[in-house]
Amino acid sequence: MRVVVLTLLMLFLSGTLSEDDGEDNRCLTDMCNILKSLKAIEARLNATENQMEEMRNIQDTVAVLQRTAEVQAGEIKATETSSYILMESMKRVNEVQEKKLQVFSLWANATEFNVEQQQHLLDELKNKIEDKPKIAFLAALAGNGHIKSSDRETNLAFRNVLMNIGNAYNSASGVFCAPVRGVYYFSFSSFGFNGRNVCVSLFKNSARMLSACDHHSAADSSDSASNGGTLHLEQGAQVYMTLHARSHIFADDQNRSTFRGFLLFRT
Repeated sequence: MRVVVLTLLMLFLSGTLSEDDGEDNRCLTDMCNILKSLKAIEARLNATENQMEEMRNIQDTVAVLQRTAEVQAGEIKATETSSYILMESMKRVNEVQEKKLQVFSLWANATEFNVEQQQHLLDELKNKIEDKPKIAFLAALAGNGHIKSSDRETNLAFRNVLMNIGNAYNSASGVFCAPVRGVYYFSFSSFGFNGRNVCVSLFKNSARMLSACDHHSAADSSDSASNGGTLHLEQGAQVYMTLHARSHIFADDQNRSTFRGFLLFRT
C-alpha cells in the first residue's frame, strides 16, 4: 500500500515538473531532491516487502517443519513403545529359555550322576566277577560194565574228568575239596542196567547230604537216579559220592553216571 502511494506521488511530481519545464524549462532543485528521495524510499519499501514475503515463506516452512517434527516425534514415541514391548517380550522369552536351560542342566546332571552310579556298580560287579575264583568240574565213571559194592558202602571215584577248572576235584580219590569258603552247587546221576538196584549218596565231609536210588522191576531193564542241591562249604571241606551196600552202578563211554559241581559265590 505504501509503495502504491509513493508511486502515485512520484507520478504527480513528475507531471508537475514536466509542466513547469514546458513553461520555463527549469527544474527546481528542492523538488528534484525530493523526487530522488522518494524513489530511494520506494526502493527500500520494495526491498522490505520482499523481505517480509521471504519471512512469511520462512514462517510457513518453519510451521511445516514443526508439524513434520511433531509427526516424527509421534512416530519415534510409537517406535519406542514398540521397542519397549519387544524388549519386554524378548526378556520374558529369555527368562523362559533360561528356566528351560536350568531344568535341562539339572536333568543332565542327574543323568550323569546315574550313569556314574551305574558305571560304579558295573565296575564293582566286574571286580567281584574277576575276584571270584573260577571253580567248576564234571566227571564220569570210567570203565565198561557194572561197578558193584560189597556189603559195605564204598566211595566212588569218577575218573573220566571232562572239566576241572580250578583243579579242586581229585579224580584219583573222587573227592572235591573246596578251595574257598562259599556256596556251591552239586549234582549227580547214576545208571543201572540188567535189572540191578542203583543207590548212591553225596557226602559233605562225613555227613550224608543227598541220595538217589532206583530199584529194578521186571518191566524195567534199566534203572537211573539223580539228585542235586546247594551246599555251604568252609574252605577245605570235602564233597564226594558213595555207592550203597549191595548196589550197582554202570560205567561206559556214554558217561551216563556223572558227578559235577561249581562255585556260586563266596561268603
